[in-house]
Amino acid sequence: MPSAFSNVGGIRQGPSITPRNIFWNFGLLPTIYAPSGIFIDGNLTRDTGHANATTLLRPGLLLGKITSTGKYRNSIIGTVSGAVSAGTVTSITVPAAVATEVARLITQAAGNVSLKIVGPPTAGGTVASTAITATAASGTSITISSATLPAYAVGSIITPADGSDTPKTVFSDGVYAIEDVTDVSNNNQDQQLQRYLIQATLYSPNLINFVADDYGNTIDVAVTAYLKSKLNSNGLSFRFSDDV
Repeated sequence: MPSAFSNVGGIRQGPSITPRNIFWNFGLLPTIYAPSGIFIDGNLTRDTGHANATTLLRPGLLLGKITSTGKYRNSIIGTVSGAVSAGTVTSITVPAAVATEVARLITQAAGNVSLKIVGPPTAGGTVASTAITATAASGTSITISSATLPAYAVGSIITPADGSDTPKTVFSDGVYAIEDVTDVSNNNQDQQLQRYLIQATLYSPNLINFVADDYGNTIDVAVTAYLKSKLNSNGLSFRFSDDV
């Protein structure tokens, strides 16, 4: 259980918070939350694009449910920044922060990690997903077990392969809200999602890994459309600023 006290007396400097509003045109579709009894998995969840503070989850992070535990985690690990050619593939090019996170997940699992690559073969094409097994990651590359893959365009995404790859809600508890998935000793810590967003009009550019990532890479428009359809496939109701 996390403690409010550290082992050193005095006042500690806390993390900085940057306002991040994910809502748009409140009158178009009222914002509705449901009471939440779900937990965010502190071992697996990271906000990969939050530079130097990946354990602090920002509003706009898409969350999905892990099938085996019922906990939630980030639905998207990051973007694909180099096109994947159809054929035998042993590595995938990603932003450095994404490779760092995959390397962390491999260490966390003490072995290979099952992921998915989701996207179209060419820009704006039909989205498909393929399971991959990450064996290592460093620099700007994820090393995978040799596999025959279809082509994937730049702007495809890397997701978990544990059920959470289907986004079910968007993290938000106010423009100043963040969720820290570590305790005061920097140990991973499950955290309860205080409110479960079930309806809203969302400002698409401020959703994380939705229109673009934090490193200047654009998410393919077909992937964005795919994510919108998934968010609206669970009996929830979301509209998006770029569709109005």
